[in-house]
This record gives sequence, C-alpha cells and structure tokens, in this order.
Amino acid sequence: MTPYRRQTSLPPQPPHAQPVYFYKIIALTFLCLTIVLLGLVIFMSSKRAVITIETKMSPIDITRSVTVGAQDSAVVAVVSSTRVSLSETFAPTGSKEEPGVAIGVVTLHNDTALDQPLIATTRLLTTDNVLFR
Repeated sequence: MTPYRRQTSLPPQPPHAQPVYFYKIIALTFLCLTIVLLGLVIFMSSKRAVITIETKMSPIDITRSVTVGAQDSAVVAVVSSTRVSLSETFAPTGSKEEPGVAIGVVTLHNDTALDQPLIATTRLLTTDNVLFR
C-alpha cells in the first residue's frame, strides 16, 4: 500500500493585506517610546536639593580678671582665639505647611484710568515673593 500524500499551498495574499513590516514598525516605535519614558523617569527621580543653613554669629561677652605670669599665685597660661565652623548634612523627613492669618495694612495703587474692582479672593504678591490670599 502506498501512502497518500497531498501537498497544499497557501492561498495568495489579497492586495489589501497588511504586511509584517507594518507591525514591525509599530513594535519598534513602542520599544523606543518605552526606553525614552524609562529614561525620563530615571532623570526625574534623580533630583535632590542641597540646603545650606548659616547661623548668625552672636558674641558673648566674658569678663573675668586673671593674673597670668610667673608668680606663685598667678596662672600659667597661653591666650588664644579660635574660630569654629561646623558643616553637617541632614536628610529631610517630610514637609509641612504652616497656615496662618496675616494681619497688616495694604495700600493699593491703581495706575490706570479705569476702576479696578476688588473681590474677596484677590491675591497679593510681596516683593519677597510671598503670596497673601
């Protein structure tokens, strides 16, 4: 007995069928966008802030009479002056907003010829960039 073998072929592709090349471009575009977004996330998460706090010097007056010399009742000593500077790094533990009520007098100048109505939600910005609502 002879085995029966039938060979088939794929039907021809219709002219409107999308080639594999189109899907390859879509996949590569998605891959590139993913890499760009991953780089953007890494860039944004690598930010840090350095805060330097300089304290004001406050002199302390110390007045005391001490005899320095070679006598038996005198203190043998060397007088010196030392300046100490300290630098330290602190990690932030959180953020806090301090709401408060501002009390004061504000003078508004209108440099135009038109009337400017003020409403209850008018915001005022100081020269130090402090916003009052």
